[in-house]
Amino acid sequence: MEKRFVANFSERTLVKAKRDRMERKDYRWLNESLYVSEFEIIDPDFRKTIIEFTRRHDFVVTIIRIIRGNKFINMPSAKDIIQHGDILQMVGTLDEVDACTMLLERDNAIEYTVAKDRMLKDFIYGQRFEGMPEEKEMVCVPIKLDGNSQFTRKSIRNCGIREATTGTILGIEREHLPMVSPDIDTVLRKDDIIWLIGDRYMIDKLIRMGMMDE
Repeated sequence: MEKRFVANFSERTLVKAKRDRMERKDYRWLNESLYVSEFEIIDPDFRKTIIEFTRRHDFVVTIIRIIRGNKFINMPSAKDIIQHGDILQMVGTLDEVDACTMLLERDNAIEYTVAKDRMLKDFIYGQRFEGMPEEKEMVCVPIKLDGNSQFTRKSIRNCGIREATTGTILGIEREHLPMVSPDIDTVLRKDDIIWLIGDRYMIDKLIRMGMMDE
């Protein structure tokens, strides 16, 4: 994956969208409104699927990576297991992260790590300086949907974007309204900018599908 290509594509997409919408200069895109936090599983008997874990805590944040020793599990599925020693990287708004922290402080199985909360944009960019293997780096890109997209006029639940790209929708920019962690029944529309997070294989799939101009 060519990092410069991804960065240039994202910049072109956002500059054009901002110009088309005549946004004010201080407008914040979704990757500047979301933050990444880290928590560690400290209970030696802890072993649950992600869906069991998130339902118990009523999370609205998204688990984007499990770090298990030297192993990195990007964009884990709901059925993936989390266990003692795992570090969970989660993304959400500051309010969502704060709410998550308050819930976890009451749970002796999990604790906040020493890592500082980081803006998603900084987290993505900073991976290259933190020794992350390139093939394990995560990417987050804005994709503008046109009227011919196979995903428009379908709900997030039924559009098949995860199956087609391996990426997850973190949010939608719709006209002047940013939609963070949209409901899975939200219907995607023409001219929506969807923020997809995933790995290098997501980028390869998006290019092959013609959704990222080279």
